[in-house]
Amino acid sequence: MKVNNKILMAIDFGEQSVFAIDYALYFASRNNSEIILIHVIEENKMFKRLFGISSDDSYKKKVEDAMREIADKARAKSNIPVSYMVAVGKPYEEILSAAMDLQPQFIVMGKTEEPSITQKIMGSNTSHIINESMYPVLSVRGNIKIQEIAQGEMNFVVPLDLTKEAAEQITAAIEYGKLFDARIDLLTVVTGDSAAAEVHILTRMHKAKQVIEEAGLRCTTHTVPLTERTVAETIVHYAADRKAEFIIIMTQQELDVIDYFVGSTANDLLNKSEIPILSVIPWGNADETVFNHFVDPLGVLNISKGPHK
Repeated sequence: MKVNNKILMAIDFGEQSVFAIDYALYFASRNNSEIILIHVIEENKMFKRLFGISSDDSYKKKVEDAMREIADKARAKSNIPVSYMVAVGKPYEEILSAAMDLQPQFIVMGKTEEPSITQKIMGSNTSHIINESMYPVLSVRGNIKIQEIAQGEMNFVVPLDLTKEAAEQITAAIEYGKLFDARIDLLTVVTGDSAAAEVHILTRMHKAKQVIEEAGLRCTTHTVPLTERTVAETIVHYAADRKAEFIIIMTQQELDVIDYFVGSTANDLLNKSEIPILSVIPWGNADETVFNHFVDPLGVLNISKGPHK
């Protein structure tokens, strides 16, 4: 499926979603894309009463005025085409519907939800969008300014679990590497102490690097031993040191039963990383894919499935 030069940016008027606009503007400037802002009005009479709004029409007008102001400010600071839309309904349903219509390069979500100590369940809207969108979702949290990590050559960190959907993740890395002329930084966190296992990992990492370079991209490979940090913390620390623009992960690798869940490592990354996370669902979770299926001449990435035809 061909994507358009559009970035869909969800706005909930929270501080984080407004802060994340700078990320959308930066990536749009790197690829001559336009940005479409979307806010979804939920039916909530109590919320409207709190703001002293007496009718649906007056509330929608206030929202449209606020969205117009945000779009105007974004255009003024960047000269990038920025438009907006306002929908009514369930946020995740309307955002997914807008994505299907617009076919964007990705969806940007300013993530403010924090999990409780006893659960690893993300906010339902964010989780639905990450798990159900065939278009990658860029989650932005924290307060790191894009100018602090965007220096010179673009660098995308791709933490690989070579036992899972490595081919799909490499395909996403190639597509987005080409889109932004970025270097791909392959990372594997080594959790065992077996010399034979490490040799196997290094061999496959080297061959994965060859696949990426044959696609015309620059690529580096790194292995990092797991020490006192968790896998997610190790990846976050590494990406911060590398000043990566974003980290590309696959979601729904470990738990497929309930839509509200993503794999535990992916979930930890989404909740802890202040480097933006680009989430891509496996091909098996979507009827179509936005990525082109590449040929793996080395046969090393365990391509057991491809895009649905």
